[in-house]
Amino acid sequence: HPDTAGTYNNMAVVYQARGNFAEAVEFYEQSLRIKRALLGEQHLSTARTKGNLGFCLGKMPGRQAEGKVLLEECIAAMTAAMGAGHPAIQFYRGLLEQTK
Repeated sequence: HPDTAGTYNNMAVVYQARGNFAEAVEFYEQSLRIKRALLGEQHLSTARTKGNLGFCLGKMPGRQAEGKVLLEECIAAMTAAMGAGHPAIQFYRGLLEQTK
C-alpha cells in the first residue's frame, strides 16, 4: 500500500537524521520495493526514494558506489519528468556531489 511506503520512508528519514544509516537504509529499501511495485520505476515518488536511499548509502563506508548509481537514476527519472532546470533536480545533483 502506498501509505506503508510513505511510513517506511518517514522512518528512514528519522534514522538518517540521527546518524543511524544502516537502519535508515533498511527502511528506504522497504519503501523503494513497494513504490517500484505500485508506482513503477520512473514515478517521481520512486525516484525521490532512490535519491534518498542513494544519499544515505553514500554516507556509509563501502557503499558509496551503490549510492551514486541510485542518485544518478533518481536524477535521470526526475529530469525526464520535470526538465533539467527543476529545483528538485538541482537538490539531488547536490547530494550526488556529496557522495564523491
